Amino acid sequence: MNELLRLSLIITHTSVPSLRVDPLYRCAALLLPLNGLALLPFFQTQAELDIIDQEQNVTSLAKEAPYSPSFVLDLPVNVDSRIKQVIDIAFLPGFNNPTLAVLYQSEFTTTGRLHEARDTVSLLTITLDVLTRTYPVISHTPSLPHDSQTLSPCHPSIGGVLVTTPNGILQVDQGGGIVGCASNHWFSRVSNVPNVAPPDQPNSEGFDMDNSFVEWIGTEPCLFLPNGSIRTVRIEREGRVVHFGPEVGRVARPERGSVCPVGERILFVGSLDGEAGLARVVRGTAEVQEEESDEEMEDEDDLYGDTTGQTQAKSGAALQPITGFVLADTLPAYGGINAMVFALAKNGDRYAPELIACTGAEYTGGFSLFQKDLPTRIKRKVPAIGGARGVWSIALRRSHAQDLDTVVVSTDLAPSPGISRIAKAAGNEVQILARTPGLTMAAGAFFQQTCVAQITTNSIRLLEPDGAERQLYLDAEGNKPRPKIKAAHVADPFIVVLREDDTFGLFVGDTTKGRVRRKDVSHFGENGTICSSASFFTDHTDLFHIRKPGDAVPTQPGGGSNRRRGGEPSSSKRRASRKSRGGPVAPTTLENIVDADHGTQWLVVLRKNGTFEIWTLPLIGLAFSTDQLQALPDILVDSGQTHTAPRPEGESDIEHVVVAPIGITRPKPHLIVITKSRTLAVYEPVTAPLPTESSNNPTPVRDQLVIQFVKVFSRVLPLDTHDTKRVAGRALVPFKSANMSGVFVTGDHPFWLLRTDTSPLRTHPHAAQYVNSFTPCSIFEKGEYLVHSDEGATIVEWLPDVDIGPEIPCRSYASDDGRVYTSVAYDVSTRHVLAASALRTTFAYYDEDANEIYTPDAAHPNPQIHCSALELITPDTWTTVDGYEFAQNEFINAVESIPLETLSTERGLKDYVVVGTTISRGEDLAVKGATYVFEVVEVVPEPGIKTRQYKLRLLCREDSKGAVTALCGINGYLVSSMGQKIFVRAFDLDEKLTGIAFMDVGVCVTSLRPLKNLLLVGDMLKSVWFVAFQEEPFKLVPLGKDRQQLSVTHANFFFGPQGQLSFAASDDLGVLRMYEYNPHHPDSDSGSRLICSSEFHTHVPHRDVLAISRKVDSASVPDAMDIQSLGVESSLITGLSDGSIASLMPLNESEFSRLQLLQGQLIRNVQHIAGLNPKAHRYVKNDFVSRSLSNGVLDGNLLAAFEELPVAKQVEMTQQIGAEREKILNDLLKLRSPW
Repeated sequence: MNELLRLSLIITHTSVPSLRVDPLYRCAALLLPLNGLALLPFFQTQAELDIIDQEQNVTSLAKEAPYSPSFVLDLPVNVDSRIKQVIDIAFLPGFNNPTLAVLYQSEFTTTGRLHEARDTVSLLTITLDVLTRTYPVISHTPSLPHDSQTLSPCHPSIGGVLVTTPNGILQVDQGGGIVGCASNHWFSRVSNVPNVAPPDQPNSEGFDMDNSFVEWIGTEPCLFLPNGSIRTVRIEREGRVVHFGPEVGRVARPERGSVCPVGERILFVGSLDGEAGLARVVRGTAEVQEEESDEEMEDEDDLYGDTTGQTQAKSGAALQPITGFVLADTLPAYGGINAMVFALAKNGDRYAPELIACTGAEYTGGFSLFQKDLPTRIKRKVPAIGGARGVWSIALRRSHAQDLDTVVVSTDLAPSPGISRIAKAAGNEVQILARTPGLTMAAGAFFQQTCVAQITTNSIRLLEPDGAERQLYLDAEGNKPRPKIKAAHVADPFIVVLREDDTFGLFVGDTTKGRVRRKDVSHFGENGTICSSASFFTDHTDLFHIRKPGDAVPTQPGGGSNRRRGGEPSSSKRRASRKSRGGPVAPTTLENIVDADHGTQWLVVLRKNGTFEIWTLPLIGLAFSTDQLQALPDILVDSGQTHTAPRPEGESDIEHVVVAPIGITRPKPHLIVITKSRTLAVYEPVTAPLPTESSNNPTPVRDQLVIQFVKVFSRVLPLDTHDTKRVAGRALVPFKSANMSGVFVTGDHPFWLLRTDTSPLRTHPHAAQYVNSFTPCSIFEKGEYLVHSDEGATIVEWLPDVDIGPEIPCRSYASDDGRVYTSVAYDVSTRHVLAASALRTTFAYYDEDANEIYTPDAAHPNPQIHCSALELITPDTWTTVDGYEFAQNEFINAVESIPLETLSTERGLKDYVVVGTTISRGEDLAVKGATYVFEVVEVVPEPGIKTRQYKLRLLCREDSKGAVTALCGINGYLVSSMGQKIFVRAFDLDEKLTGIAFMDVGVCVTSLRPLKNLLLVGDMLKSVWFVAFQEEPFKLVPLGKDRQQLSVTHANFFFGPQGQLSFAASDDLGVLRMYEYNPHHPDSDSGSRLICSSEFHTHVPHRDVLAISRKVDSASVPDAMDIQSLGVESSLITGLSDGSIASLMPLNESEFSRLQLLQGQLIRNVQHIAGLNPKAHRYVKNDFVSRSLSNGVLDGNLLAAFEELPVAKQVEMTQQIGAEREKILNDLLKLRSPW
């Protein structure tokens, strides 16, 4: 079986390794298993480097490295024999030699043995002399709490370390003295450490500090709790007192090592459970008022400027205590995935599959909704506008008013020779202002948005806002007409047209006369107007600067922005010299006066031979030229040579080129290229380095743009599948909406090219099959788009709150109080979502007569326990409309929508919501469980409510002797697990469950998946079982099982090519294994043993796995009989604990062979992160086989790197493996769709 795993929405995984660095960067220490400590000494002085250079037996690589060889310490052997298990390490500041504090267990104990061994943790302080390899002990502090967790070195002005425990915090000074403060009343029950103050509020239960850590902001420690709250810690040196301050903030739960103070004023907090934040530290109440009143402060200058300078300016005065945090910016994230289900979303009148994921943790919980296409909805259809061959929305100024009116120019082929329309909105209808025969090639606002410039096949027309003609300019040479115009672009005050003879013409508007005239193009030289495409772009970023030959510092082009830069007074105004345009000072006309909002304009030209050029405007001069674009290299650099007439021989592979801004708050210009071989490449301009004196590059002989283009995105596009007579060709349409700039690509398989301020470039498919024309349009409301697609001319809009940053568009809905959902199901008949919310409450246990059995100790707090509630949620507003609360000691393990037999429907089956729970009875008694059967019913709505109302109705509850951990349905019966047993039950008379079959399988069932009368069982210890269900007589028959001891969390059926069946199982470490049931295999013992065929390590636990069917690609199989023999294929959608979504897809033999060879080439020839081996990253250690089983699953992330390579490198790799580049790109294209 050959499969490919494709990971998307990859979010960076932040682990918590015990890696510490000395404050003075003298060495680094890595804590290893079995109490080992790896040390890496750093060179500090030039004398140490000179000693290395004089040694003869040292390699050249070792001489270049700024560190000496590392070595490993065995702490019990080399330091102290009392060390049994190291808990944490930390370097201490303020010492002449590297000094390490080691927190370790000197004796093992548990909570049940606290009366025998209670305070078993010790703190050891040692000096690391890496030259003599001696490690003297400075101090030893025994008898610390047995549940001590972390070390945090104190500020040098205080000294010592802070030790955190689940119930309090301790400060151990350099002399071994201990003071501390308890966070709750459990501290005195589990530890006898003296000098620990009780909680600040004796009557309160306090707070839990389990998995908390301390981070120092300047001289003040802050405690980060696992629920996301931040508390200050006060350390009084005179009175030797430690106590907790108030809660000063709340963030998404951070991981230790992800909190980074920037000076004493800025704090970055990373998280895997929600948004990472950049916060400003507020000190004192006066500073809080200053934050609220200072509305003119620029966050960018304050956050990213010289924050250290601000701190040094106030170094003479003592800083006030921290009183809060002001969130300045965030990195959007939704956290880890807990459960998933597919639903049917309604985007306006269109239905689309939607993946609902329960995400987040600890007050950041909620739902995240994923659709493979960018979620849009049709607001209205406007067939009167048409626009099958082009549509343009133009905003025009009203006379004597600041508001803008919107008119739409559209064009169609029929009736021949084409027709163009000018329309505007009249209330809720469309009013056609004028109709003219002929096709429109382009249209745009002109003369400061006072009129419309319309370019037809043979003329330029200036139109009034009401459609009346102001000027008609025929594109002719004297009385002789020029070839027809096939493309054009308008950028006030310039117009460029491209004719059928591949020559372009340049026109400019004259404000003094209010008319259009031809622009002199003699600067382009002889045959210099022959090209493949020509367009304009406007730079608003001040990035495009001109450097003259021999100049060391580039000059800013005229008309640059007047935005204030860091360190520049707000009243300053930067004025650029007109000499930076490459000519004399131009006269003051509309051609060269560009205000601050307009930016600087440039002309982009693509020659027939593939040469890419950028020309200055309004004084024409070549500023950038390269002939390397068609090879799609990683970096495009200006050749620096003068313009020469293009050679007629040679045809370029480039089809479309455009420079357009993409982004939200700070859009950046991007160079977008589409080749005839269906490759999309995007380049971002960056400032080019200044040439050095020793550089071998030729001296430039003309003005140059001080930029170079760096490739940031590359993707292969799908083949066109529709009739070209009915579907317009692919085109790049830059757009700017109310809050975003981007590019829309029309044609077959249309898509959006977007990016946010914190994400890379993304391509999100559009929901239509094809799009003929596109334009942002505010003819009715702002934020709309006018699209002519397979559904006709329509006004569409995005669904609200869409996050385009992830690889799959996402919408997130947080719960009211941030509660976390652990399970989710979808009721198809009512289109409602049922989710299990995880809550925390005080522990309680009742007998059958509802009498409370457990009575808490009055001297200690009541313990907390998990409980659950089942919520009925409407997907229209994502609000809870009904629910069912379970007992305080009962929580939900599984929620499933299962079809069960019933007499209430004609087909004999009906979907019910089945819930499996666990009933906790404390530490001394085994847990119990229960199975609930609910029905979603429609009720009579309240007066005045027109929408349908639904409620949950409990039909049946059945108690069990163990926890019900997994549920599924098989042939109309309910299959549930109870510990190591599986039960099959019938739902009799819609009121009770009757057992008909059972079987013992393992230790604890974690997963149940049905397929007709077959059942796949995953066990916490006994791996995977393959079982058959027989109805006459009723019984469960084991067919095969895996005999290894594996903790399987999910097991699913998987259909490969030709319907080949296999089983995919995920364990608790994130290892994916593929099994086959093959009775003819010699090692299968006639089928009783499942054969493991592949193993693949994802390194992240799988929270939920969904199986979906895939369309079989019949394009390569012309015979109808062969198509039927292909069978069914499936994919597995996996939600991971770090928020990633992975898909496992099947491959046929030829595709797998090609991609496997390509993967080997990529492993050897592509630079990898930190030089790590991706093959070893996916390797799974297995002592039961003689060879690795990792070759059966390919790494989709690694294969995706092939699309980012230059074309020449792609061709070279494919030739080495005996394949064609086109076939490889088609193979990768099939694997792109997530579902």
